[in-house]
Amino acid sequence: MKPFQRFVATVILLVWLIPAAGAPAESPNTQILNRAAKLLRDESHWNRADTRECPPHASKLSLYCALRQATEEVMGESSHRTTAMEEVRSVIEEKVGEKYDHRLMGFNNDPATKIADIHAVLKTAADRLDRRLAGLVPRTFERVLLLEEKAETSASVSVGDLNHDGHLDIVLGKGRHWPLLDRVLLGDGKGHFTGYDLGNTPDRTYSAALTDVDRDGNLDVVISNDAPDRKLVYLNDGKAHFRIGGTFGDPHWVTRYVTLADLNGDGYPDIIAANRGNPPSERHPSFVCINDGKGGFPTCDPLPNTESATIIVAADFDGDGAIDLFVPHRDIGQSVILWNDGKGRFPQKTPVGAANSAARAAAAGDLNGDGRPDLIVGDERQGTFIYLNHGKRQFSEPVLLAAKQRVPYAVATADLNRDGRLDIVVGYVQTPGSVFLNDGSGINFREIRWNDGKGDVYGVAIGDLDGDGWPDIVSARSDAPNAVWFNTKPR
Repeated sequence: MKPFQRFVATVILLVWLIPAAGAPAESPNTQILNRAAKLLRDESHWNRADTRECPPHASKLSLYCALRQATEEVMGESSHRTTAMEEVRSVIEEKVGEKYDHRLMGFNNDPATKIADIHAVLKTAADRLDRRLAGLVPRTFERVLLLEEKAETSASVSVGDLNHDGHLDIVLGKGRHWPLLDRVLLGDGKGHFTGYDLGNTPDRTYSAALTDVDRDGNLDVVISNDAPDRKLVYLNDGKAHFRIGGTFGDPHWVTRYVTLADLNGDGYPDIIAANRGNPPSERHPSFVCINDGKGGFPTCDPLPNTESATIIVAADFDGDGAIDLFVPHRDIGQSVILWNDGKGRFPQKTPVGAANSAARAAAAGDLNGDGRPDLIVGDERQGTFIYLNHGKRQFSEPVLLAAKQRVPYAVATADLNRDGRLDIVVGYVQTPGSVFLNDGSGINFREIRWNDGKGDVYGVAIGDLDGDGWPDIVSARSDAPNAVWFNTKPR
């Protein structure tokens, strides 16, 4: 056995003897790695050649072939066998191919090769396999907890740890055109909540967004109210006790939702207020309110090329390190991405989607694993669509996710089945919602339903609210009670 071959065989033996951290002793990935290590310990099974075909009776095996053979043996006729082999191959191509001669299995004799290099391949394969297999386990959202008995005009929901107890809490934005009190619900980590009013004056809230505006380590609440109410900032003392710390913008703005992001790179979250025309046919710009570094927002500037919006999505769409803004047009116009110059100014734009958009909801996330945030847009007249980010400020043609018969009012993204791929949650008007489970391509999804189809879903938030490790769905509804739908196994 040559020195390098002996070294690699020793490494794989060590991996075999010491199971990957965090992997259960009898999990499929551990069994596969153990079997592969046994195959490769024997000199007659080691081959540095680029062997893609992996003949069943080959006298020597590459690392890929050993892992493939081990996968076949361990998984047998399991329906997950193909999934496991796909994951093993993709990891080796990614980790080994780019690191060693850009070939599938072309290890060279580089003396700098470390144990960690090869261990990383096997460990990554194990972790991905665990996630893939977990993702293939069916999930359901049938178990529901009503957060309130009465159906009111709620518009948004946010989740975060407000009192530093390690459990997610909920903030409900309520009112829309009719004044109501917003609500704070403190979670115990087991799916139970204790609620109280936020403030003592009813107002016309459309969104209640969470961020640490003054960087004191506590999540504060930014409230966007419809005209003629003030737009408010509630400061948190760290124990979920709130006081009004200031206002932003103009009470006469017809503000719908606020987005929070650091637009000028000073480390403080700024406010982006999405304003709708009043009446909708009027042009009414949205605004950016820059944080003064003390949690105040004394000045606001209009965003260029914005006419009517109910939501604005913040993300670094071109990878230059500055947060850009996607502004979906709400009232039959052109949606645009505004490109940030790094100083919180937006001198350039790119049109996205149809020229007659009526977009009510939108979200961003990397759906196909290429490292670029893609767009999901809910248009109340045309349906729900995906726009894949091709880089260089270019986006794909729209990919239909849900037809126009289901009117989308809320969109969110999260890994709902823990397979390492970002999924999509959509809430509709008077129709059960959708969870679209992503196969990793960003365009192919398996749909399961959530909620009872009552009321209009104006807001969706996602987080593990009962401490079982699976993300749940919280919904703010008008004309139906607000509720949590827990992520569980089918009965």
